[in-house]
Amino acid sequence: MARELVPDALWERVAPLLPVPKKKKPGRPRADDRAALEAILFVLRSGIPWEMLPTKQFGLSGITAWRRLEQWTPRRSRGARGQGPASHLPWQAQVLRPYRDPS
Repeated sequence: MARELVPDALWERVAPLLPVPKKKKPGRPRADDRAALEAILFVLRSGIPWEMLPTKQFGLSGITAWRRLEQWTPRRSRGARGQGPASHLPWQAQVLRPYRDPS
């Protein structure tokens, strides 16, 4: 990619907030968390469907990225609002900043 979607400074803030992956199951190795975050941001910024994510560019499928987003998103039940990894970061600003109207 010409521009890095997840700069090192952002990754250093996000990585400690992500849940620890469960024990490895036999089969395909787990996709890299940073690559998954880059894929998620790409889909959110571009507006493409998850299924159209360029697999070769990110090293994981759009469905894998979507599942990882589901795993990282806090469940909204019984006032648990704002308790997950995303609650500590200005996601809207990070995702939408390049597309805001300058006027």
